[in-house]
Amino acid sequence: AYKPCECAFMHWGFWAAGLNEPGALSNSLSDIGTFFAGTATPDIDMPISGSANYVGKAYASMVTPGNSSPVFSTGIFTLNTNFQTGISVGNMSLGQQDFDVEGAHDAVGNSSLRVNYFQDLVNVGTGDGAFFGSGANAAQNVGVTIDIDNGDGLTAAGAAVAERK
Repeated sequence: AYKPCECAFMHWGFWAAGLNEPGALSNSLSDIGTFFAGTATPDIDMPISGSANYVGKAYASMVTPGNSSPVFSTGIFTLNTNFQTGISVGNMSLGQQDFDVEGAHDAVGNSSLRVNYFQDLVNVGTGDGAFFGSGANAAQNVGVTIDIDNGDGLTAAGAAVAERK
């Protein structure tokens, strides 16, 4: 069985929130979110050649067409990064939804990462993040936000975290 990202060079986890309205008969509105944090790989330590494969998990609060309540969804996140070009490509699943992932560093040798999420070749969302780890462990982990809205009732907000394999 696949275990979640250990991600030794960053922190990640979950948060929850609920709404408690005084005088209401039912207070069922709540949500679960995700976060990642850490010290991004210093630019001086970022690889500028070679490539790396990252494997991890995606976590998001997702609403699917025809539903009004968010559901906490999980799935696999993979990313292959070419450090020489600064281009990253991969895949992400959330529940029954699959996405292609394409990303780029802000500049070769920079640890910031911006990704786009695609379904059927249509851009349905974006994410921002970074590579984590330094020195001999530079760029060992990656984390990106998930901000998806396909304009047809599918929305998702969360984070994906992965470690270099």
